[in-house]
Amino acid sequence: MKFRHTLWLLPLALIFAAVLCLSKLLRHTPQPDLVGAERRARHLCQKMGLSFPPPNRKVIVLKSQRKLLLLSGKRVLKEYKVALSYNPVGDKEREGDGKVPEGEFFVCDKHPSRNFHLFIGISYPSIEDAERGLKQGLINRRQYGEIVGAIRDKKRPPWNTPLGGEIGLHGGGTHSDWTIGCIALENSDIEELYVVLRHGDPVLIKP
Repeated sequence: MKFRHTLWLLPLALIFAAVLCLSKLLRHTPQPDLVGAERRARHLCQKMGLSFPPPNRKVIVLKSQRKLLLLSGKRVLKEYKVALSYNPVGDKEREGDGKVPEGEFFVCDKHPSRNFHLFIGISYPSIEDAERGLKQGLINRRQYGEIVGAIRDKKRPPWNTPLGGEIGLHGGGTHSDWTIGCIALENSDIEELYVVLRHGDPVLIKP
């Protein structure tokens, strides 16, 4: 009888254990330090005699060198180490190929990421990607028109076509090539890019 009377405590114990595990997980998830990142970025701009955010911002990614350059005009403000995807060689062609796209893009999205610290989305697929996809029969005329229209309006293109999408820069570390098509940086580095870059800033990804 005593055992039966204590059975109702078991669900409560399980709930308590789950809450405890979740709280520990949340405590160990690093939160973005955007205040500190902006302080570092402002100091960098000040040293170079630039306002904040710096004018004529541009990102260049050199895939073969695992390097990202942040520029103001033609001046390199800072160089960052990056990690690529598990299938890093070659241009992205379709959803699920595990490749990092190459070409000219722009910043089209920015948001915190539960899995990747911070996320800066880029405008893949581009018009060139859409033209290739249409010729190869990967997308139809409607999808092609939606991509082209979004790019011309400086908006985020559709990320749900067979060409793939949701490609960008994010945190998580540079220990190895581990993403499924994105460009990964150290968390402190993506924080700096997050506070500097604005919607529409160009992103050039080279082989």
